[in-house]
Amino acid sequence: MLIIKNFYNIYNRVLKKQIKKNIFKTKYKKNVLISYIIDPFINKEKNIKHSNWKESRIIAKLFSNHEYNVDVVHYDYFKKINYSKYDLIFGFGDLYEKSFYVEDFKGKRIYYATGAHVNFQNNAELLRLLNLKKRKNKTLRPRRIVEKNWSCSTVLSDAIFCIGNDWTISTYSNYFKERIMKIPVSLGDFSFEKIEKKDIGTAKKNFLWLGSTGLVHKGLDLCIEAFSKTKDLNLHICGAFEEDFFEVYKNELKKENINYYGFLDINSSKFKEIISKCSYLIYPTSSEGQAGSVIIAMANGLIPIATKECGIDIDKYGILIDDISINKIIEIIKNVSIYSEKKIEKMSSLSYDYIKNNHTIEKFEKIFDESLKYFFKEE
Repeated sequence: MLIIKNFYNIYNRVLKKQIKKNIFKTKYKKNVLISYIIDPFINKEKNIKHSNWKESRIIAKLFSNHEYNVDVVHYDYFKKINYSKYDLIFGFGDLYEKSFYVEDFKGKRIYYATGAHVNFQNNAELLRLLNLKKRKNKTLRPRRIVEKNWSCSTVLSDAIFCIGNDWTISTYSNYFKERIMKIPVSLGDFSFEKIEKKDIGTAKKNFLWLGSTGLVHKGLDLCIEAFSKTKDLNLHICGAFEEDFFEVYKNELKKENINYYGFLDINSSKFKEIISKCSYLIYPTSSEGQAGSVIIAMANGLIPIATKECGIDIDKYGILIDDISINKIIEIIKNVSIYSEKKIEKMSSLSYDYIKNNHTIEKFEKIFDESLKYFFKEE
């Protein structure tokens, strides 16, 4: 495990030293620097399922379509760079933030907001950790804290392209007074496969929690505590392992109705098997841009039960958690477990259809390009 971690750290440092120049070998008059992720432009043959790989390649191509020579760099690139050659900088990170402190950059900036505003996000996770401390008398370490707030980026940029919905945008509106363009996250190469043949009578008593690191941030603690008190309802957990978290909840995780499977490939047969058992996703997250786990679950026909902070209009396509107390979550899961099969089928179809119509990679490309056209028109 240590060897793998050390390899990743070395690989990450190598990435941060690289800049891919004029990736399309064009000879336009204008230049753009994309400060985002560089991996997809180094490992061109690698087809990673994470949506941001495909999205980043589309973003670069769209800038080229608008007649910009495209340079790409990792957002934590730490070497000196010549800002004066660029007419536009897109993205986020230290390099983007430094552009506000140099005299030789005279171009425009588009900040790429892939999550809620850092001030909101950091505070949200800390409040969740504080609440857990009060309930369990244990202090777990933060997992999603962003140490650099990039204040200039979220106030002084010429535009913000924000992954999320109106709620996500609202976390920036106190700081940024220009128009914020709303961009939907995509599912990349994910295949839409709504499971039609499902025993709803059984499935409506089964709930999926799906997430990556930051288990408290994403509300798994609340779910575990709620389901530990509802023995007739089952929680299926697909996500990261955090040692301190699992130590706190070691007794609850032994209960027969709480199952942990680890971090699974969403296209794997095992994941599909778990999906087929469930009618609902439960996700009381504290802060997201637009939660990929909710999108994935809805694309499989699950009905989302989530907080507004997931960045999706849950009240239109599922059940909104408007109070993050354990008792409220218990109330919700008990209520939905007695929904009629007809109601569940209707809600499932509504959830699936919404994602299929709004979160494909083609939809991402279309809206991103429309946002670029609007920005260039306003210049």
